[in-house]
Amino acid sequence: MNLKADLEALGSTEQEVAATLKAKGIRGLRDYSWGCPVANYLKSLGYQVEMVLDDHVCADIVDGCLFKRFNACTPPAIKAFILAFDRRDYPELDWSLAL
Repeated sequence: MNLKADLEALGSTEQEVAATLKAKGIRGLRDYSWGCPVANYLKSLGYQVEMVLDDHVCADIVDGCLFKRFNACTPPAIKAFILAFDRRDYPELDWSLAL
């Protein structure tokens, strides 16, 4: 697994990230570093997410007895999405607003 590549696969702009998450049916909660849409996307890939922040991401993979921690700088498009999402710019991706 490659955390940086998995993050970059979401898109190269804030809008592409939001569209990709929406197309995959992934939502989350604002202001929760472990429960935002980006964290939930990573969980869908098999990561155990420690935190997704606007400057870095920390996630783990556990495979039997093997444990590997991944850390990556948050790509600019993901950072822009996280900040916009926390401002309520994408209510369709927010579990608390989309219910």
